[in-house]
Amino acid sequence: MEENIINEVHDITEAIELYPPKNLFLVPINKITIIAILPAYLKKNRSISNWDIMEKLKQVIKPDYFIALKVIKSDFKYIQFEGEVNNKSLVRILISRMDGSCLKLNSLMEPVTIRVTEAKISFPLKNEWDSYFKDSKNMNEMKAGERPDTIHIKNLPISWFADISENDGKPCEKIVMECFNSFGSIRVIDIPILDKYRCKMQTSSAKRTARLLENPILFEVFIQFKEYVGFVRAMNCLKAKKLLYLDRHTGRKLTSLIMVNFDKTKHLSDKNIRKRNIERKRLQLKDEIHQKQNFNPFNSHQEYPITHEDIGEKEEGDEIQPQSEENLAMENRRNLLIHRKLQSIRLLGELLDRVKIM
Repeated sequence: MEENIINEVHDITEAIELYPPKNLFLVPINKITIIAILPAYLKKNRSISNWDIMEKLKQVIKPDYFIALKVIKSDFKYIQFEGEVNNKSLVRILISRMDGSCLKLNSLMEPVTIRVTEAKISFPLKNEWDSYFKDSKNMNEMKAGERPDTIHIKNLPISWFADISENDGKPCEKIVMECFNSFGSIRVIDIPILDKYRCKMQTSSAKRTARLLENPILFEVFIQFKEYVGFVRAMNCLKAKKLLYLDRHTGRKLTSLIMVNFDKTKHLSDKNIRKRNIERKRLQLKDEIHQKQNFNPFNSHQEYPITHEDIGEKEEGDEIQPQSEENLAMENRRNLLIHRKLQSIRLLGELLDRVKIM
């Protein structure tokens, strides 16, 4: 499993439905900030084991437990931790139980004071995307993709969105569409991992997503809604949430810490979609020509058996001709087609360059 992204949970009382056909739900992210205030006599060169303090914190909250616990900041004055727990009520209980308490460590003469608060979950707010698109000079809110209509979601587990009948190890675009269509009608989506040419593309919108294509577990998606209300509903529902998957076969309850943001890159603008389509077509033509050149039956470096159908009935002493006139005509036609496709590639390249300049 991806560290700190996919975790197993047991309490799903706060789960809300997202897409029942695939056993997908949303659960709130419940985190607390823990600050361990170290004794004043400690010097800068004195090291304290973060691990020892973490183990003490885990002991303190038993029989409850942390889904995840990590160090956020550490120096000679204090150590800041972030702990994730199962539900909101447990957040309140732990704050009441732990805030102001002390931990005794074997390595220190004085106890460590603990302060606990509810952690703030970072997530874009309505005023942020409204002001971003309003103040950006290179955005046109009359055009799709240049206004608040597209969300960008990362850390979606591939297996949770796969079509079992296909068994190809890839997310299914139809399932992704149906899952997020509950927020509003979708105009278009883009799942970069499904585009085999994406990592070869030179357009800036393609380069931004190419680096994530090699992850064998997770994928990302851009979703553009037809109406603003669908975008707002999606952002509100996904705010401070994790994706929950109920595995009916094993009974396990798994969550993924998805990352959600509004798109600031015009990824699904008509212009950028057109750029990627042009470059994809160019790469497809190059592949097609490369394959035909590699498998050309008239390639002079390959030897093929000569049949009676090629040369007629062979008489003793007759000279065998390697190619008939008909085969030569076929080869000429094939070369002509390759030449035309090369011209098409050059033309597409010129068009792509012009689009980049626009």
